[in-house]
Amino acid sequence: MGALHEASQPKLEKQQATWVLIINIFLWPGLGTILAGVWAGGENKCLCVGLIQMFTACVFFGWIWAIMTACGIWKKSQ
Repeated sequence: MGALHEASQPKLEKQQATWVLIINIFLWPGLGTILAGVWAGGENKCLCVGLIQMFTACVFFGWIWAIMTACGIWKKSQ
């Protein structure tokens, strides 16, 4: 994927990454990515990507993107 996609996947603790995945899949796409940015110390790229995912979730593009981002974060936490 692209550089922005990679930059929006910070390394978190396993429990935090699991929450990011659950939130992005079931609650609100993009919110998990925003939380990941906050938990990673205010990563601006995560915050911007999360907002874009939220706004594009209505056309399912953002939702799929949020799930892919959350899966990447979860894999990095292992």
